[in-house]
Amino acid sequence: MDMTRNVFAENITALKGMLLLMGNYLERALEAERELLQKRDLQAFEFIKTEDDKVDVLEVEIEKKCLSILALQAPVAHDLRFITGALKMSTDLERIGDHIRKIARKFVHYMEVTQAPVHPAMVNMADILREMLTDMINAFNTQDLEKAKQVISRDSDVNAIQKEFFREIIETIMNSRSAEEASACVHLLFIARSLERIGDHIKNLGERIIFMETGQIVEHGY
Repeated sequence: MDMTRNVFAENITALKGMLLLMGNYLERALEAERELLQKRDLQAFEFIKTEDDKVDVLEVEIEKKCLSILALQAPVAHDLRFITGALKMSTDLERIGDHIRKIARKFVHYMEVTQAPVHPAMVNMADILREMLTDMINAFNTQDLEKAKQVISRDSDVNAIQKEFFREIIETIMNSRSAEEASACVHLLFIARSLERIGDHIKNLGERIIFMETGQIVEHGY
């Protein structure tokens, strides 16, 4: 029994390490995203693609490990919540990577139609999201539920910036004097939407952490 429990503990530690590694890759990708938005650094775009590929590989490995643990060791209570929560967390982390990559691709298209600097709201949102992701990863690593709740509350800041930005950009499109200007604005709308979705997925991570520790399903108010 002790040997079985030790193997299980080792698997949980490995699983947690893989989730933290996914988070680390995404932190670096978000930092590169900021470089791309501010400095038009195409090397940052290539770096983002590389980090997203690493995240995709880890998601598959985490899914395999979770299913193996469920099948072979039949965890219960807190252990079961950790495994199911880890599965959901890996999905949210993978989707964050997808959105970061999509933003980078859209911004490359933006650069093709205009030399105008990116709207400062984009950089502001990217900065907030980078801080949120770092804090949420730390909350997971230390099982700090209060920090997780604080990060969840910051999603409303991202939503407010996006809402105001949408209003401003729609007005710019309506008054645009060229197809190029309108096209550039449309790219920015897609970028802002993906940034807002990253915030949603970080919020989801916090809800998973709370579920793992307490069994409370926060997204449905239980």
